[in-house]
Amino acid sequence: RVHTASVRGASVDLGAMVVTGVPGNPMAALARQTKSRMHLISRGCRIYAADGQPVDDELDTAMEQEWNGLLDECKATCRPEPAPDASLGATLRRMVRERREKWRGLAQRISAARAESGVARARDEAG
Repeated sequence: RVHTASVRGASVDLGAMVVTGVPGNPMAALARQTKSRMHLISRGCRIYAADGQPVDDELDTAMEQEWNGLLDECKATCRPEPAPDASLGATLRRMVRERREKWRGLAQRISAARAESGVARARDEAG
């Protein structure tokens, strides 16, 4: 989604879209009917730090799990149907604000655990 517009009292997400689960997906059928180009995306999606370097594997895995949890929770907020009208972006922003404190220091905790396991491994090798 690039922009949410109000059309006759309903929110409509406009712009770019990722279609997942193409078989049986009405958006994929619409793309085929309108001859819209679709591109295959890789299942793996590395997370990069502000300096352009990939983050540690442990942090990448932790963030992927957190993202999937956020999406699952967004889906749960839409139940029971019909859900109140809200964009995915607005719901995710609210959830991120609620979790910000939990996320502080995640990289430091992962680094500390990695350093601790390295010390334990060195002790085992020396012992």
